[in-house]
Amino acid sequence: MENPGRISVIVPVYNVENYLKRCLDSIIGQSYDNLEILLVNDGSSDRSGEICEQYSKIDKRIRVFHQSNKGLSEARNLALNYASGDYVACVDSDDYIEKDMYETMLKLMDDETDIACCGTNVIFPDDLNKRNYVSYKVHNYTKYNNHEAVRELFFQRIISFSSCDKLFRRYLFEGVRYPKGKVCEDLPVIYEVISKSKNVIHIGKAKYNYVYRADSISRKPFFYGKIYFAIFSRDIVENMKIKYPDLKREAEAWYVSNIVSVLENIIESPSRDNFKALEYRLRKIIQKRIILILQNPYILKERKQYYIHIAGDDSLFLNGILKLLAIGRRKWNPS
Repeated sequence: MENPGRISVIVPVYNVENYLKRCLDSIIGQSYDNLEILLVNDGSSDRSGEICEQYSKIDKRIRVFHQSNKGLSEARNLALNYASGDYVACVDSDDYIEKDMYETMLKLMDDETDIACCGTNVIFPDDLNKRNYVSYKVHNYTKYNNHEAVRELFFQRIISFSSCDKLFRRYLFEGVRYPKGKVCEDLPVIYEVISKSKNVIHIGKAKYNYVYRADSISRKPFFYGKIYFAIFSRDIVENMKIKYPDLKREAEAWYVSNIVSVLENIIESPSRDNFKALEYRLRKIIQKRIILILQNPYILKERKQYYIHIAGDDSLFLNGILKLLAIGRRKWNPS
């Protein structure tokens, strides 16, 4: 294919010596070879840093940076500061990509397209005895304008909040960086770059391979840092009300779902008693939105009932609303 420009591939690395070689092999073996590969060793205590240096001697496209452990956001930000490509891509160091991922994306990106997305193969280790599956996949190439792309982002069916299943034009990151020291760091960044883009495409195929790890941050018992999932969601919804006011119901449905997800994480935590005040605040957020939840056409009836229960079914008010919802004697009209 005609060479449309260089891709800066950003790979934060932290204690992944058992996965790193597979990841790097999948990048250096890409059928599209005009790459610069930026490896940021984020204070690894295993052999990950050594493996990075070994690969830099094998492939001149690789640059290695070492820093004390500062987290995924600062590792990506460091690489963004040095990225010189026309495009930017991210790969997590315990995952790997299909050989033609970037070639396929570039072939389908026209001059008016700023972001290309693909589906993700979710890969489980053999000992879990779970079947692999594909997420965020459509059956054909699809193009979305800015408004459509933001809307799809909140439906979470086709376009994800992940940085890794995408190829971005680098200009989108001008003035945009990942929030330092926070988890769920992809949320504000992906929303911002998609809202800056002209058009977004989905290539209609799964090309990113996400390796399930039981010890990943997202699967750890609740800790206070996870509250940023709710905080970032709230901030995005507030921005949506200004920038995309006609999408406020889609955004609200997504926000409530995220609040409930954090609440569930607290309830399931073995240290639940330590987070009682936070649990109470999250329940109050849902309670204050009960009417909006019942009016929202993007929340299934079964989910509405569940949200009411998890918000605190000891409330006579909430129980009364639940009965009305179940009986169906009253219609809630938009205000």
